[in-house]
Amino acid sequence: LATNQAVGGSNPSGRAIFFCFPFVSAPVAQLDRVPGYEPGGRRFESFRARHFSAALSRFFHICAMKTSYIATCRDWPQGNADLQKLASALNATLLPWQDIDPANADAVFPLAAWDYSAAPDAYRAWLAALEAAQVRVINPPALQRWNLDKRYLCELATQGLAITPSIALLPGEDWAQAITDSGWDNPVIKPLIGQSGRGVRRLNNELPTLADYPQGALLQPFITSTIGEICLVYLDGKFSHAAHRRPAPQEWRANSAYGVEILPITPEPAWLARAEAVLPHLPVAPLYARIDGLIDAAGDFRINEVELIEPALYLYLHPPALDTLRDQIIAALI
Repeated sequence: LATNQAVGGSNPSGRAIFFCFPFVSAPVAQLDRVPGYEPGGRRFESFRARHFSAALSRFFHICAMKTSYIATCRDWPQGNADLQKLASALNATLLPWQDIDPANADAVFPLAAWDYSAAPDAYRAWLAALEAAQVRVINPPALQRWNLDKRYLCELATQGLAITPSIALLPGEDWAQAITDSGWDNPVIKPLIGQSGRGVRRLNNELPTLADYPQGALLQPFITSTIGEICLVYLDGKFSHAAHRRPAPQEWRANSAYGVEILPITPEPAWLARAEAVLPHLPVAPLYARIDGLIDAAGDFRINEVELIEPALYLYLHPPALDTLRDQIIAALI
């Protein structure tokens, strides 16, 4: 049994960024196949590899002078296995976002900033400092700021998208009245700025307090899903792969903190259609996105998160995705 309230993915100086890769000629089996190739025959580069190599070689002589970062967090300074592979592929450094000096950064990818919700004002100030230093950030700071506060779900819902019904409970408002007016039986509450399932629970007739949710909260109906949560990963606007987050027995929160199992899955076309309808409505086009939802009793995909800051992208479920993401990041920065 699962429902909609598992959140997050939710577990030197200079100006330009340069990446160093050893580009050598390779058998066509490693690159693009062409007619007439024979194993053991001559070696050559495909047009795709030659083009990619030429783009990078313009900067190869100074690449060692530049620093790019995959921003992590204090509890997980080296991220996870996927991000360690990506960092190696990008010649990037894994470092907690709190320790990244914008003056020393060329590019930053906050893919493991899994604790920004504990200090959202500090994170916003850090994003502003990156902008002031003209550091290239993927996804862009403007998009991150929009995505950091879950009121974005309310905004998307007003545009007719398949979003799980959501009510923002803001400091200073009458939360008890809003909960009563919702008409939802034992709804779910989550922090308005939150990650990794922290603070996610059903109300059970207990009124939430500002002490528990100092930035406010998001109220949603409890949605039962016998399948669990479906995560659809998009890279540069194109569907890449999907993950099925199956909750532990007797648990409805599909998150690693609650023993979730991550499985591959082939999504239904209707699920993809609902997720892809969201992308044009985002304030800035993301390079990476993960759209999470539940399959409700009617079989419909109900979106409960659009993760644009630090989602787990489950690259290990679809190994080609790591190379795709690497190439797209490099193309965005050259």
